[in-house]
Amino acid sequence: MAPTSFPFDNQDVTEAQYAALFSEFQDSGVADSSDSSSLKVGADSSGMKVTAQAGFAVLRGFGYNNDAVQTLTIAAAGSASRTDRVILRLNPAINTIELAVLKGSSDQSAPALTQTNTGIYEIALATVAVAVGAVTISDAAVIDSRTFTSSRVGTWSTLTRPLSPRKGQLGLNTTTSRWEYHNGGEWADLAPTVTWTNIQGKPVSFPPAAHAHDWNSIESKPSSFLPASHKHPIADVTSLQGDLDGKAQATHNHDGAYASKAGRWGAGYVNTGTSNELSLSWRGSYLEVNVDSTFFRLAVFADIQWLDNKKAEWTHGHTFANNADWATNSGTSNRSNGSDRVRGSTPAGSGWYSVWVDGNNDFCHNTSSRRYKENIEDFGIEPSDVLAMRPVVYDRKPTTRADGTIQEGQKNEVGLIAEEVAEHAKWLVQYNEHGEVESLRYDLLGVALLPVVQAQARQLTEQQAQIDRLYELLGEDK
Repeated sequence: MAPTSFPFDNQDVTEAQYAALFSEFQDSGVADSSDSSSLKVGADSSGMKVTAQAGFAVLRGFGYNNDAVQTLTIAAAGSASRTDRVILRLNPAINTIELAVLKGSSDQSAPALTQTNTGIYEIALATVAVAVGAVTISDAAVIDSRTFTSSRVGTWSTLTRPLSPRKGQLGLNTTTSRWEYHNGGEWADLAPTVTWTNIQGKPVSFPPAAHAHDWNSIESKPSSFLPASHKHPIADVTSLQGDLDGKAQATHNHDGAYASKAGRWGAGYVNTGTSNELSLSWRGSYLEVNVDSTFFRLAVFADIQWLDNKKAEWTHGHTFANNADWATNSGTSNRSNGSDRVRGSTPAGSGWYSVWVDGNNDFCHNTSSRRYKENIEDFGIEPSDVLAMRPVVYDRKPTTRADGTIQEGQKNEVGLIAEEVAEHAKWLVQYNEHGEVESLRYDLLGVALLPVVQAQARQLTEQQAQIDRLYELLGEDK
């Protein structure tokens, strides 16, 4: 086929040549703004009809002009829903562009458009949903699907994008309100929203480069750094054990008058003025007392003022029996269950008391008489709280002795866990000076059990009454 050029003077130019030329100047579509009513299709509301407004359109280089509202008939509804399409159809064979309705099939999809380069060429104006049994077309059934040629940069919706776009074709998508272009395979967002998730090739982490901060440049820093509460075993303190050992081995004397001075003791003795001699030896974590070669072990104390209380006994002629009872200067004391604490083994009298150590580390006895109490009122205890307690068996954790060696804890002890008890009966829990859970008042467990026993007693009484009533109804003896 030979090359051709057109249009020139004194030259015959065919319809097809003009159409090919004009189609390059303008895309096919309604020649107006996308928000205009040109050739817009709407429901007629008088039956199975729709209307098309006046307007101008270009189809493959050919022009169509409609200067009045046109009415189109929609085929009667069938036994299944369908979607019809209102179109403009170019037919060069008969030199016409006309409004037409393509009837849809029962699969509810709109009929396809025919768009050829030389023959039939159709553009869509609207789709019409036809429901089963419909006798009138409503406004909601008509969906605008016009395409526009207002500029070379197109305007369309997602449904009305050009069917055969060229790579690089640009337009405003009115559905998404975003500019898009065709990349040769699909429509792509011209200026996509960038989020962290759609960035490709981003690093997994951002390790900081080596740098330093001047102390004065740090904002909101604390003015001081108080150490958290903690302990150090003797072995961690340089030279401490040696210094303690040196103090334990230093021997010196104190007379009775010096005993009133407050302080800690190393090794030494007190001359009582009698045949009995008292000697004291510091053993790191406890004080060892020797009375006539009988040894007692006392806990660490900070004040030895109590020796003044013994001075009178030691200086006016009383003598101690072997292992003498220090509180009354009578009776004997023996080791009990491995304890080195002083204890009377031959108690006398009718008054027996539970001995306590109070918050000031003083000994006292527990009293229960009303005359020692005030503000007495009932104390409610929920039986369910008591029944929620969990008996356990456990091993004590090892501890570190003063010399740095490890003391293994007791094994297979039976008891309760104070933190668990605190969840149900906080009043049974003892706390230390730091507010931490320390121990339990096991002596109060009997009090805690009283409402449980009382509730069971009431339940047994009620059940017995019910049983008696059943026997009575049955007319039987128990």
